[in-house]
Amino acid sequence: MVKNYFFVSILNVLALFLPLITYPYIISKLGDELYGYIVFSFTVITYIEMVAAWGFDISAVKDVAQYQHVKHRLNEIVSSVLYIRFIFCMFLLLLLVGALMLFDVKMKMLYILFSGHCIASVLFPGWFFQGIQELKYVTYFQLICKLVFVILMVVFIHSKADYLYYPILFSLGSLFGTAYGLYVMFEKYKVRLIGVKMRNVVYRFKRSTSIFYSRIADMIIERSNAILLGNFIGMQEVAYYDLANKIVRLGSFPIMILNQVLYPKVASERNFRLMRKVMAISFWVAILIWGLCVLLAPWGVELLGKGLMEPSVEIVYILSPLIVTNSIIYLQGSPILVAAGYFKAFNITMWCSLGGYVACMLFVFIFNLHTNLLSILIIQLITNISLLVARAYYIRKFKILR
Repeated sequence: MVKNYFFVSILNVLALFLPLITYPYIISKLGDELYGYIVFSFTVITYIEMVAAWGFDISAVKDVAQYQHVKHRLNEIVSSVLYIRFIFCMFLLLLLVGALMLFDVKMKMLYILFSGHCIASVLFPGWFFQGIQELKYVTYFQLICKLVFVILMVVFIHSKADYLYYPILFSLGSLFGTAYGLYVMFEKYKVRLIGVKMRNVVYRFKRSTSIFYSRIADMIIERSNAILLGNFIGMQEVAYYDLANKIVRLGSFPIMILNQVLYPKVASERNFRLMRKVMAISFWVAILIWGLCVLLAPWGVELLGKGLMEPSVEIVYILSPLIVTNSIIYLQGSPILVAAGYFKAFNITMWCSLGGYVACMLFVFIFNLHTNLLSILIIQLITNISLLVARAYYIRKFKILR
């Protein structure tokens, strides 16, 4: 587990730090408004990506962990997952193209060019390597792709006229990483794509549906802010929010790592006593990180935003408590409720949280507060806290950690 923690640590550091390292360059070349359009279009693509994934990122990890030494079962699992995800992805991208043709959407090419990343993400077998607990390969793929992307970005992007190179290079890097990941899975681990009986596909589809429902609810809560800000306030505010969110996510990444590493282990060993200790340590570490985030926010925004993103400081202050709530929520989800087999409870907590989010948003719209950035951010905090309480209720009810 220590080895996997190390590799996932590197992976998450890359995922969080490289965008921050390149942020000053991108902002200085493209400006905050144009970058806001990029963030907005990418957020739309991630919605498609999440629907196409259909919850297999969680359910397939558990299946692969259990049957990694049973070759015919492993082939059936991998084949079913890849077939379903690819078909969903292509269908949804066709719908996107149709919508872009029917409606007056600004910067249409951004959506089209980011579609390459969507295909790559859906086909990337990260769930396979997580299931067999060989996360070093995922780390290597991501390291190579992200470094190549950064280098090419500096080479090709010099002004606002070059903005389309951003999604092109981003998608090419993702596609290269996915191709290499599939190659390693097929060649090193001798996994084969096989014909799958329809009843097996339907079984895995239904089994992942409960996870999908919870993931789509989580995605709506987490990613709707950029959509709302872009539609009702402005693309500059999207850029301000994106920078602040990146800084807050940076504070949450140690717990995100633990979540990814612990889930396969707990799912196979059902060691929930370990989770009690981990949650306690995570909480106090998150408190410390929260304090540092608040203290260093002005310096971080100035450094990354090149003096153009000062409003992001206030957003960091508002969102920073999420570091503490997320430290518990991440561990309550997959490593505890899902690993213990309580998919229904996991689902209920997410949909109750989404219901509260939608109710608060309706209140904001009724009283014409949707153009107020503060209102939208506070709703995100309230929703997070309600999710934490709901999951704690079910964990206590089912006596999982006793």
